[in-house]
Amino acid sequence: METGEYPVLLGGERAGSIKVRRDGIRYVFEASCPGRSGLVRLSIYGDGREGYLGVMQPGEGGLVLRRSLSRSELRNFPEKPTHAGERGERPRQAAPEPKREEAEKVTWWRRDALGLLHAEEDGRSLCAVPRSLRMARLGRELEPRWIEGVEYRIFEQ
Repeated sequence: METGEYPVLLGGERAGSIKVRRDGIRYVFEASCPGRSGLVRLSIYGDGREGYLGVMQPGEGGLVLRRSLSRSELRNFPEKPTHAGERGERPRQAAPEPKREEAEKVTWWRRDALGLLHAEEDGRSLCAVPRSLRMARLGRELEPRWIEGVEYRIFEQ
């Protein structure tokens, strides 16, 4: 299991984050969704797999979940998580196949403190905004792209 911080997506929008870290021989999952309430059965997704973590509980001004699992308990979990979400969510629609010339081009994105991505491509300065964020235009809007399993609006600046 890869460690790191991943988004929690509820209803197609970012609702919080989940941190995955090692603690000795166990893996610890800590999720929080500030300002949320209700019943959320949380799973972690990636590699076309789902790993059920449990029911989020009220706390810290929203919903939280903390779970510690052994390596053997993680055998059916995704090895490379992409996000967490409601248990049993439908698989994300795959990004369309890129054109041949686009498939050979690699764009290196840098993430800023707000979660926006920035890159230089073909002499243009680009900014990628997650579709779930309701932001005004940041320049000339280009075709949307899927980056690391998340759909982004792309702007040329």
